[in-house]
Amino acid sequence: MLTISTIVQTINEVSEQTKLLALNASIEAARAGDSGKGFAVVATEIRKLSTMTYESTERINTTIARLKAEVSQTLQVMNQTEVVISDQSLIVQESGTVFESIMDMLKEIISSIQEMDGDIGQMNVSREQVISSIIKISDVARDAASATEEISSASNDQSQAYSHLHSAAEQLKQSSQQVSEMISRFRIVQE
Repeated sequence: MLTISTIVQTINEVSEQTKLLALNASIEAARAGDSGKGFAVVATEIRKLSTMTYESTERINTTIARLKAEVSQTLQVMNQTEVVISDQSLIVQESGTVFESIMDMLKEIISSIQEMDGDIGQMNVSREQVISSIIKISDVARDAASATEEISSASNDQSQAYSHLHSAAEQLKQSSQQVSEMISRFRIVQE
């Protein structure tokens, strides 16, 4: 744009010089009288052409000024976008941490379910072992429910950008409810 501005300035200077030459030519044509009438017509056309050139360069200058303003606005938007992208990157990293936490909790739940399955197999052997296993499962279910509330809270804060995270928290909550339902199905058989 700076190069174009320089070229436009040069064209303006040439246009001004052309106007002066056309004015001088008109004066000389007037001095020449009837024999200079044809030259006067040419001088008038040159002056018109010079005026049109000047007006065109003014429009170019206006366009360049508008482009400069738009480029400046674009740079501001790009800077703001860079900040937003940086913020989103941090949010994605935090979401990754939350997902890892969810995975750890799911592993704990799976481990607890497997443990519970083994305890059910030993139920006929010892009533005390069954009671102990149910208490352990209840603690895990309570921890899972607490973790589900924390995940749900974090999901609400980021729900617009991370609906998938909310879905994962809901699935974890359903898993917790299923574990609670499975626990409620157990009956202690007294011998």
